[in-house]
Amino acid sequence: MSPAGSPKCPYCDQEIVASELPFGSVECGECGERVWFLTVSGERAYFKYEAAALVQRLFEGLISGQRVPRELGLDGLDVVEMVKAFEDELEEAL
Repeated sequence: MSPAGSPKCPYCDQEIVASELPFGSVECGECGERVWFLTVSGERAYFKYEAAALVQRLFEGLISGQRVPRELGLDGLDVVEMVKAFEDELEEAL
C-alpha cells in the first residue's frame, strides 16, 4: 500500500466513499481510519492522516486551479469558507 496518493485507503487498501467535494478528510468505512483526500486531474487521491504536511504542500499547489463542482450549489463565500476550514484542519493536524 502506498503511504500517500493512493486511489484507495492508504491504511487498509479498501475503496473509500467520499463526498463530492474536491478535497477534505473522511473516515474509511472499512477500517475507521481518518484520511485526507484531494482530487487531482479528476482522480481522487487518499493520504494517511499523518501526512498532513505533504497534503498541505500539495493543496497549496492545487488551490489556484482547483474547481468546486457547480452541482454543490456553493457561492464564492461558501468556497472560501470551505477552503479556510480545510486549511485550519490541516494546521491542527501538523
